[in-house]
Amino acid sequence: MPPRKKRRPASGDDLSAKKSRHDSMYRKYESTRIKTEEETFSSKRC
Repeated sequence: MPPRKKRRPASGDDLSAKKSRHDSMYRKYESTRIKTEEETFSSKRC
């Protein structure tokens, strides 16, 4: 039982690290997508 308890925090850290990395990637993608949407909208308006 103790080994499992020891291994658990490590996997949790890995998950959080993966999540933060994915979060930053997703945020980057979101910002670029919003930028392109804004550009198309402004060009449509003109």
